Amino acid sequence: MTKKTLLYLSVATLVLYVIGRFFLLDAAANSHNSFFALIALLVYPVATGILFLITWIMGLVKTAKMKRWGWFAALFFLTPITSLLFGLIGPEDEPEPMPMNQYSNWQ
Repeated sequence: MTKKTLLYLSVATLVLYVIGRFFLLDAAANSHNSFFALIALLVYPVATGILFLITWIMGLVKTAKMKRWGWFAALFFLTPITSLLFGLIGPEDEPEPMPMNQYSNWQ
């Protein structure tokens, strides 16, 4: 998992929340179609919640592996805004060190 993946998931979560909150729920409240209202009131919050949970867990795992405890605490308490900020301005991944062959320095 990369920072870019976390960034994309954070943006998707926020967009889904904004679209659902301001457009879908208002349309469902004014709709006379009960199926549309059911979809808007049940499926939208569940889908947003699942995407939010995936983003949150991925961010917590990523920051814990990087041992960035400040980012970890911020993600724990302030997600999804912090996951978006982490994807944009967070620390870069450090490459894994290459394993040394145990016989490379020995004659």
